[in-house]
Amino acid sequence: MGAQRMEFIEKGLYLVDRNDNVIRKAKWEEVYNKKNKGLYTRVVHVWIFKENKLLIQRRKNNLKIYPGFYESSASGHVDFGESYSIAALRELEEETGIKTRLYRIIKIKLKECKNICVLFMGFINKSEKKKIKINKGEVQDVDFYSIREIRKMIKNKKLTPVFKELFKIFFNKKQNNYLNKLGNKVSKIVLKRINEIKNSEQ
Repeated sequence: MGAQRMEFIEKGLYLVDRNDNVIRKAKWEEVYNKKNKGLYTRVVHVWIFKENKLLIQRRKNNLKIYPGFYESSASGHVDFGESYSIAALRELEEETGIKTRLYRIIKIKLKECKNICVLFMGFINKSEKKKIKINKGEVQDVDFYSIREIRKMIKNKKLTPVFKELFKIFFNKKQNNYLNKLGNKVSKIVLKRINEIKNSEQ
């Protein structure tokens, strides 16, 4: 969630309704207050792929939320005044040191987490040498995993609920038609890459 977390506390988070309409700026405690039913906050998740493998981070063991859990390549809250796209680029650089082009894929509402989440994806070519520099204050370690390996991790490892939900959307064998439903929301190039990744495990 970035090295400068005190900054976002000062700036505040988005308090939005179920349709992602902005209500106002709010503090962390207010956003996650169980009394505020039907209200959400904005978050981003970023997936970075290289050679059909997904970069996954393991959260530090001393974090208050999901310590030691496996997570997306990068993730975090959208600071008030930020766009989803800017937040995704910021979180990716803060947590992994990676700078690359990102594609906005989907937006989903996660009722249990009180999150409106937008997923972004980036693709690193084999020839590209992206130096990974993790944020040691929040990230224990990172590594690239195949889709088959992640399936096994879901059964045997601790994965954050949001990452698990996003993974099921794209790589659950019962939902093979999901990508077709995205239609014109993402470019044909991105759809082709995701399908290649899905087919790589077969």
